[in-house]
Amino acid sequence: MEATESSAPIQPVVQANEPPTRHVATYTSGPISFEVLTQLEPVGAATKVTRTVEVRSTSLVRTVAYYLLGPMFRKTMGQEIRESLESLKAKLEDSSA
Repeated sequence: MEATESSAPIQPVVQANEPPTRHVATYTSGPISFEVLTQLEPVGAATKVTRTVEVRSTSLVRTVAYYLLGPMFRKTMGQEIRESLESLKAKLEDSSA
């Protein structure tokens, strides 16, 4: 996932990487920081992917702006997550064929 602020990519900082079950990254260079936790667990022959995003802000103005713009932000992030997971699924299926 790549977020942008003024066309500059915001680079994640990996907090934990425990293949093949857990990955945690934080994004802190934008106006609002957030942490993304991705967990993978086997379910029969499939894999359940759970992604949790925790949003943080140290500024009251940014917090209010997030709550006002939150629905748009969540929709955009949800779309990016779906596209990212669909791409990952396609790559994994191609590599196992």
